[in-house]
Amino acid sequence: MAGDRDIIDAYEKDELEQLVGLLKQSSFDKLREWIDNHTAQAKSDEATQLLNAIFKGCSEDKNNLSCHAHAAYTHSLKLLSSDEIAKEVCEEVLAVLLLEVAQLSTGGIVDMSKLLIQMTRSGDNGNGYAIEVFPKLLSLIEQKPEVHLGAGQGSMVGYEYRKHVLNNLFSGKWSKKSVLQLNKVIRVISMNPEELNFFLTKALKQLETMELKEIPGVIKQMLLIVEIGSHETLLRGIFNTLEKIQNAHSDGANVENNEWSQMFRADSEDERANPVTRIFGEVLEHLFNASRRDQAVGKSLVKILKIAKEAISEGSVTTLSIGLALCTAQMQAYQDSVLDVLKGIVFRLVLCV
Repeated sequence: MAGDRDIIDAYEKDELEQLVGLLKQSSFDKLREWIDNHTAQAKSDEATQLLNAIFKGCSEDKNNLSCHAHAAYTHSLKLLSSDEIAKEVCEEVLAVLLLEVAQLSTGGIVDMSKLLIQMTRSGDNGNGYAIEVFPKLLSLIEQKPEVHLGAGQGSMVGYEYRKHVLNNLFSGKWSKKSVLQLNKVIRVISMNPEELNFFLTKALKQLETMELKEIPGVIKQMLLIVEIGSHETLLRGIFNTLEKIQNAHSDGANVENNEWSQMFRADSEDERANPVTRIFGEVLEHLFNASRRDQAVGKSLVKILKIAKEAISEGSVTTLSIGLALCTAQMQAYQDSVLDVLKGIVFRLVLCV
């Protein structure tokens, strides 16, 4: 009976024929048990030695061991979603999986993409290591001349199937935990404007369901993604979403009954204790930094402010719109246009008094 130590020894001695033979004697359940044992030891070299041995042996006899590679890869990917695995071990296992993903069969690559989408929807991504395999999977799928979808389901060209996978990812329900993780990996995925807008729209909707403290981090990641386009879509979405959040947490101190000046009061303790105020401050900082990096972001901010000015008669001026104006006015390129908007806001508010 083959053991995990036998497999590692054969790999280290480069005895490939023996390695292949040992793997053929090993059941899928045994492979999973060994992987569990080695990752649980909190020693990254123990886990990577075994995985490297398994994948090396499977690559030597793909006809007979492709299912072994599939089983080992699937189980390792699921392990990355566990919060019980040491961070160092997760990082090393991820490195192995990123190297070995190209060795999977087309069917294996399709199965891994489905598994990652399922994990994203359920929130079983742990610390987000598993989802980092997704960009590599999409790249491999796109290169395939043909992808078989399963018995009786036909096939698709790789490029079309990649679009199908992204559509499934973006159209399904996401867990709150997955939003920030997706934002991080989506930056390295090549998307056309339509796909990017689809993602941004979905991510913005998720903001309303998240805890306040999580929102600035998500918006920061989204601003980095949008550097490739769709600035106005994202910034309008941020403005509208945060306005809803502000209204939901409002305690009645909105602009009304000729008391619009309350917006500019610094009522010390109450103001500092307001979690919405703190979160908006962080978001405004991210917006300002994005504007300094990219002129297109600043131009879109100015458009948003102009829209806010036109809607003042309906009582839609918020602390966020004023904050955006003040942040943007610090930049020479936008100073004149923003000051004109601020003058218009003050003029209209005075008329409403």
